[in-house]
Amino acid sequence: MKVCEECQDLHYGDCPEHGPLQIIEDRTEEGNSNPSSALSSLPTGLKISNSSIPGAGLGVFSTTGIPKGVRFGPYKGKKIGWQHITDETNTNYMWEIVKDGKFSHFLDGRDESHSNWMRFVNCSRCEDEQNLVAYQFRGEIYYRTYKSVNPGKELLVWYGESYAKDLGISLSDNQENRRKEHKNYYCSSRTKNWECKKCKKNFTSVINLNIHIYQAHADENLYGCTQCDKAFNQSVSFAKHLRTHTGEKQYQFTQCDKAFNRPDVLTRKLRTHSGEKPYQCTQCDKAFNQSNDLTRHLRTHTGEKPYQCTQCDKAFNRLGSLTRHLRTHTGEKPYQCTQCDKAFTNSSHLTTHLRTHTGEKPYQCIQCDKAFSDSSALVQHLRTHTGEKPYQCTQCDKAFTNSSHLTTHLRTHTGEKPYQCTQCDKAFNQSSALTTHLRTHTGEKPYQCTQCDKAFNQSSALTTHLRIHTGEKPYQCTQCDKAFNQSSTLTTLRCSTISKTFFWC
Repeated sequence: MKVCEECQDLHYGDCPEHGPLQIIEDRTEEGNSNPSSALSSLPTGLKISNSSIPGAGLGVFSTTGIPKGVRFGPYKGKKIGWQHITDETNTNYMWEIVKDGKFSHFLDGRDESHSNWMRFVNCSRCEDEQNLVAYQFRGEIYYRTYKSVNPGKELLVWYGESYAKDLGISLSDNQENRRKEHKNYYCSSRTKNWECKKCKKNFTSVINLNIHIYQAHADENLYGCTQCDKAFNQSVSFAKHLRTHTGEKQYQFTQCDKAFNRPDVLTRKLRTHSGEKPYQCTQCDKAFNQSNDLTRHLRTHTGEKPYQCTQCDKAFNRLGSLTRHLRTHTGEKPYQCTQCDKAFTNSSHLTTHLRTHTGEKPYQCIQCDKAFSDSSALVQHLRTHTGEKPYQCTQCDKAFTNSSHLTTHLRTHTGEKPYQCTQCDKAFNQSSALTTHLRTHTGEKPYQCTQCDKAFNQSSALTTHLRIHTGEKPYQCTQCDKAFNQSSTLTTLRCSTISKTFFWC
């Protein structure tokens, strides 16, 4: 898949309307002793000379002519955060990088030994002299010629439309300001007034404006939604949020009738059809179709857990895991079953629970005819066929098919019983044991037999009871042909047999 920067559409191959994007790479010379990588990286067909803009210093000129649709880049420089910016910082060589609608870092090309020739390209003072647009793609800044550049003309850049939106810039308003400055076809020096919507202060560049926002209004929200209580500090995030209320879905999928309200969602949808997985792990052979999936996966190698609980010492490698964990402290259960009064802390738990009402069991074992309502239950069941027990106890030689079983088992070594009954002084080493115990206080029996009027306070008791109606006897004696509907009955028979044997001995 390719993105056409002219029409902002995704295409299989080149854009049929605007054609291919010609890519001009930086010059690379092995063994180059030039201390300025910015100068030595200049491609053929360009030269660096005094700018045509008074007081701008050096600029980049075309020597052979450049057609429309040529891409240069990426822009090179040091990555710096806004907290390292002061009022004295020179921002003339900086571009702002945005990820998922939020500020990521600045790319500073001021140091010639850590930048490339693009640092010498000056910004246009008015619309007529502009011939390059800057845009961001996969965390990098590129320049593209949006009209042909004649020999001897200076390359002058301004924000591309999609990048401007990411930065919260209204190009239409700004272009009108630039037209006003362009009187009698004379380009005066650019003195833009970028206004902070919060405190009404004016700045000479969008970089300086955004630095001001991060420093002065880091904890304030500039864009408040009138439909709900959410607020945002960037217009692009605010615009995306508004579509959740209006239902607007401007990004149409050409393979079916689906549409999406964000271009990145459309991109991910396209990859599910094409099978493209451009984000490759450097530590193993796994690949992903989303960059954030790769970021999360890499934490399995590094062990990084950046999301820290403020109530206890637990940390997580996913924000969603922390969000769910916090509900164990607050008691919040936002996912309510519409069939009964049960509520859950996790949407997936509600989905699984709903199948107890519908009877749906979508996860089928390929080794036998059993099916399950939960994918994790199928994974655990498959281990009964393979004999795999991947969770090993470090205190003894026992191993388990399930990580939760290992966690519970470890408490037999530590004596830990973290689940305390609020009605009496009993404590348990499993949350399910506490849940079952609490029903002895409330009298609740949530597991109802569909064949008769009996109800039970444990699902396992209902499962055993149902065998009275079905006649199922899954526990077979290995010594004779008898079978039983409860494992405990079979165990009792074995113990009785062993006892008699010892007695007669």
